[in-house]
Amino acid sequence: MRDLHERLKDLFSRIQLNEYLYSPRRGRSPVDNAEAHVGQKVIVKLDVRQFYPSTTDEHVFQFFRYRLRMVEDVAGRLTKLCTINGKVPFGSPLSPILCALVHDDVFGRAADMFRLDGCTMSLWVDDLTASGDVIRDAVVRDIKRLLRSKRLKTHKAVRTTGRRGLVVTGAFVGGHGVAPNNKAHKKMRDGLAQLSAASDRETQLKLSQSLIGQTNYFLQVYRQSAQMTPRLKGRLSWLHSVRRAAESSDQTTSLFTGTADRNEPPPW
Repeated sequence: MRDLHERLKDLFSRIQLNEYLYSPRRGRSPVDNAEAHVGQKVIVKLDVRQFYPSTTDEHVFQFFRYRLRMVEDVAGRLTKLCTINGKVPFGSPLSPILCALVHDDVFGRAADMFRLDGCTMSLWVDDLTASGDVIRDAVVRDIKRLLRSKRLKTHKAVRTTGRRGLVVTGAFVGGHGVAPNNKAHKKMRDGLAQLSAASDRETQLKLSQSLIGQTNYFLQVYRQSAQMTPRLKGRLSWLHSVRRAAESSDQTTSLFTGTADRNEPPPW
């Protein structure tokens, strides 16, 4: 079944996707999705409750039968292969692209409605974000009603100004652009403090590898032109040196050059 879903994912991924869709799509990341709303005066965010379980075998069959124009028995057989217990399953490699295509009719209409109002809309799996100079409450209500017509329920819409900012697909979109959210900053801070206090090699190696991944994410969010980039690159270089020292068999090698007494944190 896994091989079959991988094959179907490959075939469905060849279908051209609308511009509003950021996931699942090659070459676009959650940061790209957040950046689409930088500099806007108003940002509104909606997310669908239980997106995959709410996508039923009837949704999938209607897509195959009437939008892809498959004959009825082929559409029915393929629907049974793509769903489990009458729903699109969690964990399948096919589910993201299948749900994106199955619900493109309603999300595409939502994007058109926002566009007619001079707004930008992006969709990351089930997270719908719109931004513009003005976003009318009536339009948001119409889009929620449109989603309900396909038995998709949304959480309460979150509205804010671009200056105040909002977390969009994990990144904070504010008046100064895109930045990692507070949770990511706290995780980085706590990880660095734990690494500084760690005494055994196994813990140092595990923490340094985790922090390298977090720092690379920060670099992706801030991009090359940001003032934070040189500092983050310096931190990344230091973390790689810590990782190499932790991997070394030389137990006498100091991980924190210049801070051997461990009373001071390393220069990150």
